[in-house]
Amino acid sequence: MVALAALALVVPTAPVAVGADDGDQVVVSSGGDWGCQDGAADVWTATAVVEDCLPEAPAVPETPEVPETPEVPATPAVVEPVDRPALGPAQVGVRLTASPGTWSVDGVVLGYVWLRDGAVIPGATAASYTPVAADAGKRLTVRVSATKDGYVAGEATSAAVTVAAGAAAVATARPTVAGTPTVGATLTARTGTWSASGLTFAYRWLRDGAPIAGATASSYKVVAADAGKKIAVTVTAARSGYTTGTATSATVTAVHPLTAAPVPTVTGTPRVGVALTAVPGTWKPAPVTLRYQWLRDGVAVAGATSASYTPTAGDRGKRLTVQVTGSKAGYATVTKVSASTAAVATGAAPTLRTKPAISGTARVGSTLRTTAGTWSMSGLSAGYQWLRDGKPITGATASSYKAVAADAGKKLSVRVTVKRPGHADGTAVTGAVAVALQAQTGGTVKVANSWAANRKVTVGTKVKAVITAPAGARLTKVEWVVGGRVVSTSSTYLLTTRTPVTVRATFTRSGYAPRTVQTTFTPPNAPSTATYKTVAAFRSAGYGPYYRGTTPYTWYRDADGDGMVGE
Repeated sequence: MVALAALALVVPTAPVAVGADDGDQVVVSSGGDWGCQDGAADVWTATAVVEDCLPEAPAVPETPEVPETPEVPATPAVVEPVDRPALGPAQVGVRLTASPGTWSVDGVVLGYVWLRDGAVIPGATAASYTPVAADAGKRLTVRVSATKDGYVAGEATSAAVTVAAGAAAVATARPTVAGTPTVGATLTARTGTWSASGLTFAYRWLRDGAPIAGATASSYKVVAADAGKKIAVTVTAARSGYTTGTATSATVTAVHPLTAAPVPTVTGTPRVGVALTAVPGTWKPAPVTLRYQWLRDGVAVAGATSASYTPTAGDRGKRLTVQVTGSKAGYATVTKVSASTAAVATGAAPTLRTKPAISGTARVGSTLRTTAGTWSMSGLSAGYQWLRDGKPITGATASSYKAVAADAGKKLSVRVTVKRPGHADGTAVTGAVAVALQAQTGGTVKVANSWAANRKVTVGTKVKAVITAPAGARLTKVEWVVGGRVVSTSSTYLLTTRTPVTVRATFTRSGYAPRTVQTTFTPPNAPSTATYKTVAAFRSAGYGPYYRGTTPYTWYRDADGDGMVGE
């Protein structure tokens, strides 16, 4: 029975047995021709086994085994591009990034080479490339390689793109025209500021917006035809590989020049407080409007815009000039500056008009005040110094002063100093006032018997002055006066006559006038024996001392009270 595994016979050729079926023998048959039902051309071989074989035939010798053919290694697969690389629009200065495409194998390593008109661009081996000026107008491509271990590397090149010129530079600050636009003067173009570097510039001068023939340099000399017209310049900025950029300046109106514009001069003495005058000279063609500006060391003085100027304190030591600007319709405005003055000197001191004066009662303890007087200038500040007998009193620098004891009997005055910035100082001294001493009060002087306080004072008695001083004072002098003459300056005195006696005591105290107090008395005569017959009567009359004895005696007067007589 032959097993055909669901194969159908394509060409109905039955197998053909080879050899006789003698019962035990193996019959070998040709397989016939077989094929798939769908018409494929595959050839199948079947072996039919005949059951009930004949008796075993003699063994056939085995056919020697044929050696196997060595296996040939398989050829590696190739990495193939599925979608080729691609580039977007290209422009000088704008970064361009390649799309690498897709590949038949995942996980490939990509490499890039950029080409300009088919030639490799040195160093351009990244996925991105920024076209340079040399690429402008050329065709760019990128060649992408894909590699992976175990595979044959693949390679593909993008379609070419043409590189457009780069964007034009932009003027971030527009060009300007330098110079005075007067006929005959030369104007110069300033290029302004641009967004790119490495630019070259070209110029075109315009008159009322129309190009001036041949005026293509960076400078232009104004001609008569330009008078009254608006002049401008157009600047073109170029750079290799980029489009050009242009910008135009603001216009200036061309005018005629003034025919005469002299340098001004300054008259007057350069001193603080002394007026200076600008002499502009004659400007033509008349009339020309003139404006003034005074300068201090080259810097404009605020508000000093008239033909005259009076230097202030801020000008002292500085040099002044005057700037004169002449203008006239249809003509160029011209400015001229004078030569500098000498350094401005200090201004004169103020002049005294009314002398300062002291007011108040000149007495110790009283407050005195002074005026500043009047002066020839305004804006003055005054300072004060009080003087005692012409010498400064320490700390006495206000307009008022309280007299102290040290001033008693002295003369006070005030030195007034006035100041004004930029000027010398002015000084004046008040008239002097004498400070009166304060009057002392109190104090007494009495006369008493120097021998015994309870005894009468009579001629022949030594008396003493009993003195009480005023508070805070001290006794400085005692005088006994008889007949208008000082007869003693001690504290005691012997009465020798019945002439009136005056005793004076003088007291002094700092800041006060000396005070003298006095008393006058006429001493009575000493008693006679005819009047006082007994010692007891003498004593009862207030006289004494006395001595008692049993022998006759004579009375003597002890002149100095020492118990001794006749000395």
